[in-house]
Amino acid sequence: MDPARAQARTATGRSLVERYGGTIRRTYDSAPSGFSARMTERQARRLAADPAVAQVARNRKLRLDATQPSPPSWGVDRIDQRGLPLNDAYTYPDSAGQGVTAWPPRPRWRAP
Repeated sequence: MDPARAQARTATGRSLVERYGGTIRRTYDSAPSGFSARMTERQARRLAADPAVAQVARNRKLRLDATQPSPPSWGVDRIDQRGLPLNDAYTYPDSAGQGVTAWPPRPRWRAP
């Protein structure tokens, strides 16, 4: 979505971002009043403290190493190899994770 056209779905969402000095970057249609905004850490903490806000989380990209040495799950070492001996590692396929969006398990900042 073009950041210049992005809006929070509700007037409350738009006014919250404006009040704390952020810029809405993306609106999420599948989340109630969900949006992405560019803010400083201080602005995000102030937004998170607002009683109208349920959760604020930092948006970031994660990268994984292609090979996981000594995988903790039993049998994972066997999945990526056809023959013996096992090499005590799991190598992710090149296509692993394509098209996947992962959401954080808890908010980065919580209201006090």
